[in-house]
Amino acid sequence: MNKKILSFLICMLMIIPVIMASGTIEKNLNVVKKTNSTFPSVDDNNPPNPPKIEGPLSGKIGMTYVYNITLTDPDEDDQMFFLEVDFGEGIEHEDCGCGKSWQNGTILEVSHRWKNVDDYGITARVQDGCGEWSEWSDPLFVSMPKNKETTNLFILLSNRCPESFPLLERVMGLLERTVGNR
Repeated sequence: MNKKILSFLICMLMIIPVIMASGTIEKNLNVVKKTNSTFPSVDDNNPPNPPKIEGPLSGKIGMTYVYNITLTDPDEDDQMFFLEVDFGEGIEHEDCGCGKSWQNGTILEVSHRWKNVDDYGITARVQDGCGEWSEWSDPLFVSMPKNKETTNLFILLSNRCPESFPLLERVMGLLERTVGNR
């Protein structure tokens, strides 16, 4: 059996006793009432909204960056359990933990470290308690350029071994005297 399906079923089995113990369940197939709130059935469920992603737009390879991902559901039933984030190097899965769910409006901090120089589009989607996935979010475009620690080999050698470049040494001396006399 698929690991995601098994995890979902286990979570649902853990939630049902909590709902039953904290309120009454009507025999209406469309609505389950819990103290001061209403949970729609699978037929009335709307998928969550695509997550909103915010964070750095550029960085360096090997550094860890943190992104804030905001989760919302139009049903406002606080029943979001799984998150998938694609950083452009494969999908990473986040699980809220069995027996718990993310509240509507939750902001999660998710970190990532890129391994390759490239431009990436970070996208995410979230699943609610009825098993409905949101659409993938609009991408947040991130650029991971090369580290810009360039060293000019010629300058490095001339500084360490000036006697190897006598002409350069004379030119540099002339420049220093010319600039120094102004």
